[in-house]
Amino acid sequence: IRSKLTIEQIEISPEIESFVISEIKDFEKLYRNGEKIKKLGVDDPNTILIKKDLKTMAVTLSSSTHIKNEITLLKLEKTIKEPINQADIYEGERFLKFAEWCREKKDFTSSQMFRELKKLGVRKNSAFNEKMIFNVLGWFGIDAKRDREYNIIKCR
Repeated sequence: IRSKLTIEQIEISPEIESFVISEIKDFEKLYRNGEKIKKLGVDDPNTILIKKDLKTMAVTLSSSTHIKNEITLLKLEKTIKEPINQADIYEGERFLKFAEWCREKKDFTSSQMFRELKKLGVRKNSAFNEKMIFNVLGWFGIDAKRDREYNIIKCR
């Protein structure tokens, strides 16, 4: 981290200095996540790292779970769209088969969806929640929505 930072001589107030020192681990984690996100092709990592409430204009940090999920999705997107090796190509094919299964089936339960992911051998299928899977299906042009009344997932 130190090698990436530019050294500038600026005056820092004692309050800011003590705050940064007390929260240094969080700043380091935020910096590392920002660098990971940049490597995955996002121009402005702050769009993922920082949440902005449009009503109150309040700015907060995104949760670590949200950041982790976004990084997982970015890695998967890069694997599917820009495969580097044979394993990446195979991973993309499995998700393509999953997308085809969703198109054919159209209506299914969440448990059926996760069973199909497991059957296809999707890497780390436990790392994907329903929302993340819906995002992935969107890459294949599938609009997936949960019908809460009947507790099924509809794909169009």
